[in-house]
Amino acid sequence: MKIEQKKSFANHTICRIKSFHYLRGKLIEMLSFFIILPILYLAGNIYIYLKGKQALKSQSTGVKVLLSIVFWGGALSFFSSFLFRNLDMPASFAQTVSQVGTGWLVFTLYMVLALLVFDILRLFHLRFKYSFYLSLFLTLSLLGYGNYNYQHPDTRVINMVINKPAGLVVHPGCGNYHGTLVNAIAWHLKDNPLYDPNDPQVGLVHRIDKDTSGLLVVAKTPNAKTHLGLQFFNKTTKRKYNALVWGIMEQDEGTVEGNIARNPKDRMQMAVFSDPEIGKHAVTHYHVLERIGYVTLVECVLETGRTHQIRVHMKHIGHVLFNDERYGGHEILKGTHFSKYKQFVNNCFETCPRQALHAMTLGFVHPATGEEMYFTSEMPEDMTLLIDKWRGYISNRDLE
Repeated sequence: MKIEQKKSFANHTICRIKSFHYLRGKLIEMLSFFIILPILYLAGNIYIYLKGKQALKSQSTGVKVLLSIVFWGGALSFFSSFLFRNLDMPASFAQTVSQVGTGWLVFTLYMVLALLVFDILRLFHLRFKYSFYLSLFLTLSLLGYGNYNYQHPDTRVINMVINKPAGLVVHPGCGNYHGTLVNAIAWHLKDNPLYDPNDPQVGLVHRIDKDTSGLLVVAKTPNAKTHLGLQFFNKTTKRKYNALVWGIMEQDEGTVEGNIARNPKDRMQMAVFSDPEIGKHAVTHYHVLERIGYVTLVECVLETGRTHQIRVHMKHIGHVLFNDERYGGHEILKGTHFSKYKQFVNNCFETCPRQALHAMTLGFVHPATGEEMYFTSEMPEDMTLLIDKWRGYISNRDLE
């Protein structure tokens, strides 16, 4: 017995040592990213600035000061983009700063590489009088070419919209390595030379839960995924869901706003937190479509796209999705205590054996043509039958 306890203690100690080394490695990686990379970025900009100052030494003081302000404004925009992303700033302003910052990061990389090439050539006594201006010309030419390709992507079929049935897992994961939507897409596009299922730059742009039905958009090319991803990031997509929730909503419409993070008491659930430092900002707008006895059919419009967002926000305001097992909707939360009513609700659970949530509408701007596109999916059969059952139940009854 003592030997087994010693072995158990030794194994536990080894696991703790391995965990410590793993965490230390992750910490070093984070320090490399958040400290070393910004230092390299600033060093690159200082290098460019000094080279430019040397090339512009014949210019007047006013021109030098003006160009210095423009240069460092662009250089610091990269850091400002991260700051404004977490502040309550107008979306258009934050997007502009983000684009300038990203562009300046690429500018710094190309410019430093070009200047280094000329400096290396100087070691071999190959001197170029206008090396700075040549570097600037090459860099701006590359940026212009890249921006043109970004604004005018390949106009071939570059994305597709899928109406996912309930019960289909979107992405392979623990216990679901086969039979997922991603596997199906890879098979469907196996003859398409532009699509590589192992390339993270193509494929799913967003996700919906396994037991949620409805519309998803898939990108077939990197340009398409970049364009669509920015639309989701900037909250310009149009996404509407239909949901059947427990209880009668008193207000015809409203907005639920609250940060969403993992529930510390149950890691399989998400929860709403009032502390702004916990979780991610989430906003859901809802509109009542129909009140049906002890349940309500609502339309939910997503402003953000967090894990389980609608399910968590509806629970937060006291209206759990019907038959949402993870959040308690698979129990009889409203109604009477009569056995016939319990039998009726159990029949409803069997009719729609999953949370009653459907991604009804999806709208976005086409990455190639710039055309606004809207797709609508009809309510699936299980939810249609479920709603009809509730309508039939209340048609000749006086509810308490």
